[in-house]
Amino acid sequence: MNNVTKSKGAYSVSVSQGRVAHEHDDRDYLPKNADRELLNRNIYVKRTDDYQSSFNYLFSDVIMEYNSKQKREDRKKSFDYYSEIENGIGPEKAIYEYVFQIGNSNDLGVTDSKFNIERWKELKREGKFASASKYVMQHLNQDPRRDELKGLLEKEMRGLEMKYPKFKFWTIVGHDDEPGGTFHFHVAFTPVADGYKNGMAMRDSLSKALNQMGFVTDDEGLAIQKWQNEVKNSIENAMIDAGYERQNMNNVEAHLSVSQFKLKAKNEQLMAENDSLTEENERLSEKNRLLYHDNKYYEKCREEFERDEEEIKIRKKKLDDAEIELIYRDNMMHRERDELLDKMLDIEQREEGLLRLQEEIEKKEEELKAREAKISHWEKVEKVNDIPVKTPLVGRRLPKGYGE
Repeated sequence: MNNVTKSKGAYSVSVSQGRVAHEHDDRDYLPKNADRELLNRNIYVKRTDDYQSSFNYLFSDVIMEYNSKQKREDRKKSFDYYSEIENGIGPEKAIYEYVFQIGNSNDLGVTDSKFNIERWKELKREGKFASASKYVMQHLNQDPRRDELKGLLEKEMRGLEMKYPKFKFWTIVGHDDEPGGTFHFHVAFTPVADGYKNGMAMRDSLSKALNQMGFVTDDEGLAIQKWQNEVKNSIENAMIDAGYERQNMNNVEAHLSVSQFKLKAKNEQLMAENDSLTEENERLSEKNRLLYHDNKYYEKCREEFERDEEEIKIRKKKLDDAEIELIYRDNMMHRERDELLDKMLDIEQREEGLLRLQEEIEKKEEELKAREAKISHWEKVEKVNDIPVKTPLVGRRLPKGYGE
């Protein structure tokens, strides 16, 4: 009995170095070769907001340690290590980016074989974006093997960080929103090598980082080539476990010399840079078009702003006038308050005068009562002693000794 399992299909595995395109990878804008309705099919394993600041933070402690040992200021390193690498004359780069893919647009494309990419582009040029998206949705590739291999590639990409610890991965993003294209992953990283005895203990170095992970350039090939092959072989093994085969179409890399591979890699890099520049030009053209069509809107905003500014001036003048009126009223209120206080003080002084006058009257009344009591007393004494009283005692001069 034959136990050989039939293969589900044979598909190529490819990897290429591309130009670092952070905005493109994160879809900060919609590229011309992508459709908005397919954005939700993309996969974001790892994202980083800003490469430069993240890169500099990664090396900040090492730079601080290095600078603390330098006695001369001119020997201290800048904390902007990113710019130092990017603007330097050495071969190193701060960020490296590679693209990984299974299959191609003919077998595992985003859209099916009936999809006409020129018609889709024409609809977009005419501004019929909804119709263009509808056309794409009608021609999506429904092959179930595509979804299975998409998941397989995603799993492999998620394992990169654990497999290659000397690479600090900033971006691991899968794009499945490009009609006429193929699902692929953009992977951006910084090679981090350590163990240096002189200078900075940890540095950005692709060759040393690869060496420390076991990839060495020799007669069998470049270290970076060996790393790429290992990733591709890992993807191939996962495909075999899932019942697929790896298709080697015109694959002559295994027979290339080191110099030939360098030329091939350089050519791929130049092609990728050319594609990125073309895409950048398209993005800028799109921005220019949007700015052109929105010019009237901005002009309208400017006119509204000028009207609002004039209205603000008028309101400000009214507020200034109101403030002057408030100040005047406040001064009047303070003046009236001062006058009221003066009147209250005058009333208090008069009340105090009345109180003193009343006290004097009461004192006089007491003195008068005392004198009347004495007079009454002596009148009684005179009656007792039969002293005739010819005239009232009131107003008479009393004998000496009376009342003492």
